Amino acid sequence: MVLSSNLWKTPVTLLTGFLGAGKTTLLNSILKGKSDRRFGILVNDFGSLNIDQMLIKNRDDDLITLEGGCVCCSLQNNLVNSLPKILSLRPDQILIEASGIANPYTLLQTLKRPVLSRIIRLESIITLVDATYLPQICEPSGKINYQDLLIDQISAADIVVLNKIDLIDEKAQINASQIIQKIAPWVRLLKGSYGDVSLDLLLGFRDSFPVRSVSSQLKSNHSDNFHTWSYESVRPFQLLTLGKILGKLPVTVWRAKGILSTVEHPNRGVILQQVGPRITLEIGEEWGNNPPFTQLVLISTEAINTKILQQQLDSCLRVEDFEVNLKTQTKDNFILSNEM
Repeated sequence: MVLSSNLWKTPVTLLTGFLGAGKTTLLNSILKGKSDRRFGILVNDFGSLNIDQMLIKNRDDDLITLEGGCVCCSLQNNLVNSLPKILSLRPDQILIEASGIANPYTLLQTLKRPVLSRIIRLESIITLVDATYLPQICEPSGKINYQDLLIDQISAADIVVLNKIDLIDEKAQINASQIIQKIAPWVRLLKGSYGDVSLDLLLGFRDSFPVRSVSSQLKSNHSDNFHTWSYESVRPFQLLTLGKILGKLPVTVWRAKGILSTVEHPNRGVILQQVGPRITLEIGEEWGNNPPFTQLVLISTEAINTKILQQQLDSCLRVEDFEVNLKTQTKDNFILSNEM
């Protein structure tokens, strides 16, 4: 009997999906639902601050982060160098959470490099899809023009999770399912909310799914089409005022996420998630011995006036009855990241 060499390679699962689809939520669900499996986790965040790393709740597994660019283009070499490091910790399986603008076909090219293909096998590609925005992005009449990227993310997938179905009715679910099946009739389609999908349906396949062909027309650095900004502060936000500002962001700001220090909840961080006009806030963990802080990342398809945004966000901070020192002021800037 001849054993396949793949059996001796560490399986890799790639989590992809457009901005705000729920990748980190699904990753947390996987980590929460595991039994005796030890994971190596690699998280890529497009912004200069790796917010996703801070939102991962289970820290028993080994975690490596890649920030300040997209793992499928500007950070390809970082991925190649990071995988052997995480393999040295002897995980049973590796989970890679790609950034929301990552093209999985380009990632496939990287993972097929001989230096990696000798030690890992790609078990599956799981693509998260936001059920509420899929028709707007993929339909010809849609006003949001990210069709090519999302179609590549869906067509490269072995498993597609139609997420956030609790926010749409049954008719919209059927429509979204039909769009996915039209793009990729071969995919295994699952549905869920808050990334709540059975672990047995996502992981643990003995044989890898067939590897799809890689398009030769991929752009070398598609992240040039996106802009990212980071905002940091040690002073707490006033949530009501902040909500009004976030509700008036330009429509080109597709994604905002972060951990906030707030006046209303001084002992706990507040997790902000914004996709398009939809904003959600969740009370996070206690600060404990750590000083409260705010770290916020925005991703936009066009450059926006950062000076005005800085002023608007600063106006949401608690007004102290003493002069803020210069050191604190320098941390309250809304900075355009040059790390693409």
